[in-house]
Amino acid sequence: MASTEILKSDAACFAFLGECGSVPFTGSNADCKACCEAKFGNPPVCAGRVELEGGVPHCHCYGSS
Repeated sequence: MASTEILKSDAACFAFLGECGSVPFTGSNADCKACCEAKFGNPPVCAGRVELEGGVPHCHCYGSS
């Protein structure tokens, strides 16, 4: 079972900071997060997710507010 602290941390990571990298983004979520941290810093970046926009993968950067 996941700890409450982990769930709170994941739930707090929802604020869209912007995009990173080329389009289409060909890397993994880990590559995306590294790109986001290089562009926006850590903090505020808490996640980088490869998400589809119109069927095309983009690297989206998220922070905790």
